[in-house]
Amino acid sequence: MLVSVIDSFYTYVATQMATIDPTQKMAGIISARDWPLTAPIEGALYLAVLAHRPVGGTESQIAYAFTCQWLWFLRGTNIGVGQQAEDRGDRYRRSMVIATNIRNAHYPGFCSKRDFAVDGTGNITQTGYTSYLVGGAESVRWTRPAFAPRQDDASGLLYEAATTVVTGMDDVLTAIA
Repeated sequence: MLVSVIDSFYTYVATQMATIDPTQKMAGIISARDWPLTAPIEGALYLAVLAHRPVGGTESQIAYAFTCQWLWFLRGTNIGVGQQAEDRGDRYRRSMVIATNIRNAHYPGFCSKRDFAVDGTGNITQTGYTSYLVGGAESVRWTRPAFAPRQDDASGLLYEAATTVVTGMDDVLTAIA
């Protein structure tokens, strides 16, 4: 399933992030069209899936590349009257800590693909590891994250984004063949 590629990536990075910074809130995976949320959680990391496209493989096993962004926003503390500081005080430094943690959580750039099942209500459970390859599980790979500040024109929300491309294989269901 296509969902297994992104959920494997998210699970890997979230596990790494829990080791790097146990206080980091992980808010889950969202469609890019759902961002910005009505009430995003300050400092929480959201993984937005922007697009996916086939990039190779065979008719029965297709490689897909997903363009994804880690998104977060920080209000920062107020700057006192007569003070000069960057980005509402501590927002810049806090954002750079999150960016560094994301970079570190992406190491080494791949993980084993896990199998996930989705029920009719959208709940997801891990069912095992994909192991169609001789000698081990399939892998999910990703690029190094590229960071850039963003602003949502409709809401005025200022936020940070780290863009990465995640690649993995999707298999055609044998029931279709």
